[in-house]
Amino acid sequence: INESNADQLDTDGDLQGDACDNDDDADSINDGLDNCPLVANISQEDLDQDGIGDSCDNDRDGDGSQNDTDNCPDNANAAQEDLDGDTYGDACDPDIDGDGLLNFIETKFSGDPNDPSDFTQVSQLIDEIDLTGGEEVTVPMIGGLGLLALFVSMLGLGVVGINRRQY
Repeated sequence: INESNADQLDTDGDLQGDACDNDDDADSINDGLDNCPLVANISQEDLDQDGIGDSCDNDRDGDGSQNDTDNCPDNANAAQEDLDGDTYGDACDPDIDGDGLLNFIETKFSGDPNDPSDFTQVSQLIDEIDLTGGEEVTVPMIGGLGLLALFVSMLGLGVVGINRRQY
């Protein structure tokens, strides 16, 4: 195909000018179907489903905040809330209130992930968990949060299970 290509632009460096190239970014997806035709993105991911691929979308979560200033670029949060001021937006912060307890742990132990004052209450509940099966076990120098980390690890590995009451 002979096509005028005055600037001789060849985005993918395949020695075929973009004017004649059906795949300018060489990601094996033709430009007409590619949601990001000048940036290779074979997965064609489009988080906010706006038709612009995440690889070239300046606001990939579609919340109105540009990725470089968005405190949660992969979770829509138009208000950019950040309760504990740690630069992670509440929509993606694993510890919203900044009390050192992960949100899911606080929720499991009837705490409030948005209330840093419940740290002591939740920590005491965690400390009361008997992981030993009644045997005497000495765990030197790790304290309640260390035990929490150990418990979560063991829970994740399936070593420990939580009995759930059905009401």
